[in-house]
Amino acid sequence: MKISLADHGLYYKGLLILIRTDRKIDTAEREMMLRIGKALGFEKTFCEQAIREILDNEHIADDPPHFSNPEIARFFIRDGVRVALADKHIDDSELAWLKSVADVHNLDDVWFTETVTEIERQAGNDPESSLEATRLRWH
Repeated sequence: MKISLADHGLYYKGLLILIRTDRKIDTAEREMMLRIGKALGFEKTFCEQAIREILDNEHIADDPPHFSNPEIARFFIRDGVRVALADKHIDDSELAWLKSVADVHNLDDVWFTETVTEIERQAGNDPESSLEATRLRWH
């Protein structure tokens, strides 16, 4: 799927906001964010710095991203659930924040719940093998 440059940056920024919602970033989340950054074409050093600084960066608001297309939001939420589950537990604050992304894009509550449940069931599998970010191309 082709996305705009603005949506491309917003995708990664949104996932950074997600990983800071529970106020801790573990090794598995960090590694997954580096893989997503690579898939999106970001430099590794940029991703490492952004991950390192996100907890203390007061200039980035916790508002949910607003993508130009609801389909991008669906991709984002699926990846967001995978990132949130990287530490084997999806925190209530992470789930609530992802729900706010769904709400901003008028995505159906049933779709959201079913998506979270499906990805939680698959959590034992390699979550990175099915990252949505690998299917996004910006222009």
